[in-house]
Amino acid sequence: MMFRNEFFGPGGCFGHGFIGGGHILMMGLILILVVALIFWGKKNYSFSRDDDALSILKENFAKGLITEEEYVSRKNILTKK
Repeated sequence: MMFRNEFFGPGGCFGHGFIGGGHILMMGLILILVVALIFWGKKNYSFSRDDDALSILKENFAKGLITEEEYVSRKNILTKK
């Protein structure tokens, strides 16, 4: 019963109703990590989509489905930054 009162008492897990500096620092680091992962994922996703489009374009040209002029024109559009 003593453990239950100490852990789940009026202050909860964080102490006496306030969050200490260590907890704020930990939450900040976790937030920075999540934001960094989101930006890194978006960056890699956009590159992979461009690479997929270029590989499909190359396949279509190799199969003779599009002309050289179409290939060059579409490649210029896809690689334009």
